Amino acid sequence: MPEHQNLKRYTGEFIDRIMEGRYLRSVHTRTLQYLRISLVVVAALVLAFAPVDYFMMGATSNFYLLLGMRGIVGIGCLILAMMLGRDPGLLYNPVPLNLVCFMMVTCGILIVPLRPETLNTQLIAVFVMTFALYLFIPNRLPWIMGLSSYLAVGFMVGVYFWADMAPGQLLVLGLVIFVPNLV
Repeated sequence: MPEHQNLKRYTGEFIDRIMEGRYLRSVHTRTLQYLRISLVVVAALVLAFAPVDYFMMGATSNFYLLLGMRGIVGIGCLILAMMLGRDPGLLYNPVPLNLVCFMMVTCGILIVPLRPETLNTQLIAVFVMTFALYLFIPNRLPWIMGLSSYLAVGFMVGVYFWADMAPGQLLVLGLVIFVPNLV
């Protein structure tokens, strides 16, 4: 029997729950280590862009809102990394990880109304965030697709309301943003 018939088609999990449990136990330490490193890197990257925001916006109220959002996301990532160090079983609870990812994605969406003039750089950030969700966050596929779809829809709504973009460009942007969810 071919090996791929033992896996669920869309999630890549073993059909046999016992086999899936054995696999999860065998990669637990490595997955935990990689997730904690990823969370620290995400926190550093989110906070590292604060000087760019200051350069682009100056000391405005929007800058301080964005700085506060970046701080919340960065602190949330670091708190989760520390909590995973104290309670490794938290790795299998989807709520904390998805809450941090939800905060990160929401922060990415809210940059549009706070800095609509920098839409080109935000588009790149949306792609990076989408690929990071799929590649670096050990999560179940439905959660990843939900977060990625939320990012795409939220970004498109933000662009529609706050950025000055022609309808044709908006359609092309929408197609491009939704491609990672289709692949």
